[in-house]
Amino acid sequence: MFEIKKLPNSEVEIKGEIPFEEFALAKDAALKHLGEHLELDGFRKGHIPANVVEKNVSPMAILEEMAQLTLSKNYGKIMDEHKINAIGYPRINITKLAEGNPLGFTITVAVLPEIKLPDYTKIAKEAIAKREVPEVTDEDMAKALTEVKTMKAKEVAKGAELAPDAPLPDLDDEYVKKLGDFKDVADFTEKVRTNMLADKQWKANEKNRLQMIEKIIEESEMSVPEVLIEAETEKIKYKIKSDIENMGLKYEDYMKHLGKTPEDMKKEWRTDAEKRAKLQLIVIEIAKAEKLSVPAEKIEAEVKKITEIYKDADPTNAKHYIESVLLNEEVFKFLEAQK
Repeated sequence: MFEIKKLPNSEVEIKGEIPFEEFALAKDAALKHLGEHLELDGFRKGHIPANVVEKNVSPMAILEEMAQLTLSKNYGKIMDEHKINAIGYPRINITKLAEGNPLGFTITVAVLPEIKLPDYTKIAKEAIAKREVPEVTDEDMAKALTEVKTMKAKEVAKGAELAPDAPLPDLDDEYVKKLGDFKDVADFTEKVRTNMLADKQWKANEKNRLQMIEKIIEESEMSVPEVLIEAETEKIKYKIKSDIENMGLKYEDYMKHLGKTPEDMKKEWRTDAEKRAKLQLIVIEIAKAEKLSVPAEKIEAEVKKITEIYKDADPTNAKHYIESVLLNEEVFKFLEAQK
């Protein structure tokens, strides 16, 4: 049995328990997943037998993994059965977790609040009318070709330092053919121009989209569910943490170097997180008003790609992410068609 409670600010709380018999079914999958990250002498990573994993991982870690898998599997079913149209990522708290006992939990989700949108088609038309028309200038081309000529000069010099005022070699057909699928210098030059124009057009389009949505957010009226802001804050943290770790640094050490606590960072990220949450709500509201949607099969196909590439990806979270990205694109296409 589940207890459903409506909370202030467009949030819904679901309290409940999952019988231990059902909860226990996740043990094999939990051991397999934990084993993929376990390193033990004498075993290849990802090929450790389940009984060995169980002996080398704490019982609580196994229970926590079982809880995550069980709730991930049941989340969609719970939402459907209770006709809760949840948006964004849920806040999940485990309230009971012990061997031989039911899995107790509390899930808090956001539902679509009342939103007063401005005339978004008018805003879109005004933004499109002001959109920059990018072009590739002779100066742009000269700069790009100079970089390629400099690269050729360095290859010819074979490590010797180039004199600042040394003339650069001309490009020839033989050299540009080594750089890629180019017929001759003229073909190379034309493709450089085409690629530069495509890049400028993409940047102009992104700038236009940003201006458009900033104006819509500014003129919209809504109360944003706190759970949505929390979810967006976690996304910002995850991105920054990944970037720092990709540079070979530890996130915790980086925070200490800045003299920042987790709470300090949350406060700094809140404005951006709230703006992202508003964008999410606006996209959903416009999609609803204009009857825009993404085919389920398209979403499932993209989720399949993600879960095949990222074996640890949670299917439920992957679906939320893909659906959000694809719906965003549909809404922006609709807005950009308002001419």
